[in-house]
Amino acid sequence: MKMTADTSIPVYTETGEPATPMPDDVYVACFEQANIRQLSPHRRTFYQVIFFREGYGTQWVDFQEYTFNGPTLILLSPNQVHQMDINTDARGHILMLPERFFALDSGPESAFVLKDVFDNTDRIPFLQFGHAAATALDASIRQIQRSFQADGSMRKLILLSYVKIFLLQAYQLRETLSTISETGSHTGRQQFRQFKILIEQHYRTLHLPHDYAAQLHISLKQLNLLTRKYAFSSAGDLIKQRILLEAQRYLYHGVLTVKEISHQLGFEDPAYFNRFFKREMKIPPYQFRKMAGNNQRIAIAGKGLL
Repeated sequence: MKMTADTSIPVYTETGEPATPMPDDVYVACFEQANIRQLSPHRRTFYQVIFFREGYGTQWVDFQEYTFNGPTLILLSPNQVHQMDINTDARGHILMLPERFFALDSGPESAFVLKDVFDNTDRIPFLQFGHAAATALDASIRQIQRSFQADGSMRKLILLSYVKIFLLQAYQLRETLSTISETGSHTGRQQFRQFKILIEQHYRTLHLPHDYAAQLHISLKQLNLLTRKYAFSSAGDLIKQRILLEAQRYLYHGVLTVKEISHQLGFEDPAYFNRFFKREMKIPPYQFRKMAGNNQRIAIAGKGLL
């Protein structure tokens, strides 16, 4: 199954229904309960972990295809475009977390570290690992499910504690598997992460690296040293990649005109946006949209092929 263009891509809340809020701060289910063997392109308003203990299949996340066979974690943030096709023998769980979950624990390391599990700015949202790690994650998520289904005055605290343990295990696994060097200073890594957070907050309005360097209170040279060390790209390239990703999302699944997209992304002159997009993608926006509509393979900047 190939990821197909859809001008009215659905956006789901935690329950899968746009207007229904989730009564808890956590939702967990096994694949059989969730019925997620095949999902057409969609966005979600919450964070989601898809944990495969076994099985194989294909995932598409923000135009990039990932195939898996064996223990795998898929880590999805709100508004990422997602599609999946998995075989009927796949086994595992899904875990859904609204934004408010990360405000429930006031520990100094908690909210930032836990949410960083889902940080896909410079890492793929896809982890494959061995059976030992899979066994540990499986035990934790089963504890989450038992707590989710339990009663009692301490139910919520116990449930949130098990979720935190699971996410910390995933975070540690991601750090272990990461190709990013761990030899850098803690301060440098924190500054780099803060830069990525600032991009998410301001990519629609701030397009130049020196604006971000000023907010971080470091020089542009220092910022580029950080990004080249931890992401192997310049600061300007990371900003452009984020703008292009959102432009591709709009063009592939949205109903906005190219002029409207350019304004949404902070370009006062639509002609300049067209030149920017064509320079980076090698095709103009209208052609990208046309090729997507015809299900043609499209080169995605820095991402391979769709």
